[in-house]
Amino acid sequence: MHYLCKVNHYYQKLNFMLMKKTFLLLSVVFFQLTAFAQTPEAPTISSFSDYYALNGYGEITFNLPAKDTEGNALDTKKLFYNIYFDNDAYTFTSDWYSKVKADMKDVPYDYDDNLDFFVTGEKHDVFF
Repeated sequence: MHYLCKVNHYYQKLNFMLMKKTFLLLSVVFFQLTAFAQTPEAPTISSFSDYYALNGYGEITFNLPAKDTEGNALDTKKLFYNIYFDNDAYTFTSDWYSKVKADMKDVPYDYDDNLDFFVTGEKHDVFF
């Protein structure tokens, strides 16, 4: 009987605590940003290694800012880059790049396959 009394007391105390619980209601507001033309900040190349047959690859490391020339953020989901060799945009093909599913010249800003393309924030490493 004494045990039942303790259990009942605990239940009443728990019930009281639940009744005192404060509920927080968050209000979410959605708004649409107006799309406007932006000029991306210029990328900076931090290192470049020519293709060496002995190594089997070359590498370029560059910083690609995610903001425009006025300091506004860019939508990186709509941003891509090209790499040029001898004034021609390079095509990354599935023949040479095992994780590239379809040939691509326009590389998405966030494309990272952990093999030939690496992205860390604004820093990009590409092996060719």
